[in-house]
Amino acid sequence: MKQKTSVKQILNDLISIKSQLKKYYANSKKHKTLLKFLIHRDFEEGKYPMLKDIEKETGLSTYKLRKQLKEIHESVFDYETGHIFDFSTFEITINVSYYKRYASFKCNNLGYIPREGESVEIPFLKAKIGIYYFYVEKVMHYFINSTHFIDIDLKGGLYNSYWSYRLDKAIELEEIEFGDQFDLAKYQIKEKLGLDKRRFRR
Repeated sequence: MKQKTSVKQILNDLISIKSQLKKYYANSKKHKTLLKFLIHRDFEEGKYPMLKDIEKETGLSTYKLRKQLKEIHESVFDYETGHIFDFSTFEITINVSYYKRYASFKCNNLGYIPREGESVEIPFLKAKIGIYYFYVEKVMHYFINSTHFIDIDLKGGLYNSYWSYRLDKAIELEEIEFGDQFDLAKYQIKEKLGLDKRRFRR
């Protein structure tokens, strides 16, 4: 069964990459009015216009608006058109936590993105966090307009693959609440699971 595509979601998706649309559709006469609205308007994240508001401002009928949104969307993801997305701008955010001490800072580029489980030393964080050695807990990539955002979450201490597995298992089996991994310290989670703390010194 073919899944029906939401026109409203198509609109939201296109707005999130409007700088890419400008590059490929700057000279499109057919979609000029709609593209002008999408590209040159400033939208607050998560507060996108209603279809009826676009109809009113552009003068496009409901049928034409929906048809043009679908045409642009299909064209963007049509392999034959040769569209190549450009996410050459990077914004990297490193979030660090150790018990109830936190730090966060941004980078333009790292040259290499550390992967989950890898060890990282950041000497200039010792006064802020209390230690300078961490492991990568999670790396998240997301793409908006022409920017590649990367969030790297670091936890204080050394990576323990068994504990990572045990935590995932506890969440999957609902032995702990999903939010416990964020709200509780490691030793508190272990106590909640009834684990012998001596087995998990790391």
